[in-house]
Amino acid sequence: TNKTDNGWRMAEGETRQDGATREEDGDPPGLKPSSIRLPPSGSSRPISIHSFPKPILHIDCDAFFTSVEQALHPELKGKPVITGKERGIVACASYEAKALGVKRPMRLWEAQKICPQLVCLPSDYETYSLISKRMFEIIRRFTPTIEEYSIDEAFAELSGLRRLHSAGFPEIAWKIKRTVQQELGFTVSVGLSASKTLAKIASKEKLAALSRKVCQ
Repeated sequence: TNKTDNGWRMAEGETRQDGATREEDGDPPGLKPSSIRLPPSGSSRPISIHSFPKPILHIDCDAFFTSVEQALHPELKGKPVITGKERGIVACASYEAKALGVKRPMRLWEAQKICPQLVCLPSDYETYSLISKRMFEIIRRFTPTIEEYSIDEAFAELSGLRRLHSAGFPEIAWKIKRTVQQELGFTVSVGLSASKTLAKIASKEKLAALSRKVCQ
C-alpha cells in the first residue's frame, strides 16, 4: 500500500485526491496488494478490526434424546434405542437404530418390524432439559458469548479467547467437545468457521461422518 499526502494508506483501486490510482502510483517491490478497504483520503474515521470475520463455533449433540438415555443407563449403550414410545412414533433414534434403517418420524410398529430388538422408551423431556442446561454451562466455562439455538445445539463466539485458554480456536473447540463428553457421557459434533451458516455445515459433516462410522 502507499501513503497519500495526508497520511492515509490507499487500498487497491482507490483514487487519490490528485486523481492517481494505487496502480498508477505503483506498489513497493515485494508488497502484496492489501485486501482491506481502508478509510478514504480526508476521512476522520480510524482504522478498525471490528469488521474482520469472527470465529463462530456450532455445537450439536449427536442423537440427543437417545444419547442422554444411554448416558444415564449404560446398559443401553451399543443397542438400538428410540424415544417417543408415548406418542407411538420415533422421536429420536440412536445411531445403532439408524444403522438398521430406523428413522424419525417412523411409526413405532414399522420401526419394530425393521428392528425387532429395538429398545423403545418414553421421552423424558424434563431430564433432557436439565442435561441441556448442564451442557450450556460447560460451554460458558470457555466463552461467555453463547446463543442457545435449541435444546441440543448452540452457537458460541471465540473472539479474544486464545490467550485466556493458551490455545488456538480449533483447540478450544476440541476442549469443549472433550469436556462435554467426559462430564455428560455423550458426544457432540462441533463446527468452526467465520459465520453461523458455515459453522453449522461443518458440524453437520461431523454428524454425517459419525453416522457412516456406526453404519460400517
